Amino acid sequence: MKIRKIVAAVAALATVAAMTVTAYAEEYKAQMLIQTGAWSFRNKIQDDTFGGAIEKGNPDVTDWNGKFICWVDDVAQDWNTVTEGTPVAFEDATITGDGTYTIKMTGDLTGNSDALNILGISTTLPRSDSSAESTLDTQDVKVSDVKVKIDGADVAIPGEGVPVLDPDTKDQLNIQVVNQWNDGLGKEQLKTIPKESIEITFTVTGLDAPAETPAETPAETPAEKPAETPAETPADNTPAPATPATPAPSGDNAGNAGNNTEAGAAAGIALAGLAVAGAALVATKKRK
Repeated sequence: MKIRKIVAAVAALATVAAMTVTAYAEEYKAQMLIQTGAWSFRNKIQDDTFGGAIEKGNPDVTDWNGKFICWVDDVAQDWNTVTEGTPVAFEDATITGDGTYTIKMTGDLTGNSDALNILGISTTLPRSDSSAESTLDTQDVKVSDVKVKIDGADVAIPGEGVPVLDPDTKDQLNIQVVNQWNDGLGKEQLKTIPKESIEITFTVTGLDAPAETPAETPAETPAEKPAETPAETPADNTPAPATPATPAPSGDNAGNAGNNTEAGAAAGIALAGLAVAGAALVATKKRK
């Protein structure tokens, strides 16, 4: 058994296993973006005041994460602390790879307004194309198959019937399905108000593409050929005295010492490679 072949195989296996773990190492957030006609809202994650300000390390603002916000005497308040109606709650999504995800809001908003000004998905997914002409289809990571349900029934997206990118978020993907100020969405309010819930389902692709190509298994380096011993030129015509031959070792172990050493080293390297691959596969399984 060639030790170089074993080392190369173990190294290649460890590289592939490590890349598999990396492909699933990062997680992203998705939450509902909503604003009613009465200006009650949950803003996008990137909002420094009402979004993820606490997570960004800003201790001087109220933590509005996960709350539905309403205005009372021009002061922002948590909906659930100032109303006697059905509590409002959000179910966000953690995006761990390509797949279909759902975000949800539960609660009765019929007493607050008769329309929605804005509805959509706010995420931390990377936006690769931030040009003014960019669309959901021009991004490396794509969000597609966006579907909206209110109280369990499918609701059509206004305007041209397809979601649009939020033009004001340059580095991350925010998607709008309702925006009364957006031409692509018909500049329309949505006149269906939830009495029980709103659900938005969407599909993410482009996250699981490998970041790099696995390294090829290096070719075996041929063993160096021992240098030939030049024939000895006698100093004169007198033959050199013969050197007595060294007796060969006797017994069954005479030819096995070298083989045992090589086999032991190869087995140790193989076991180490299996341990590395096993640890990587366990890590991958935990992250899915």
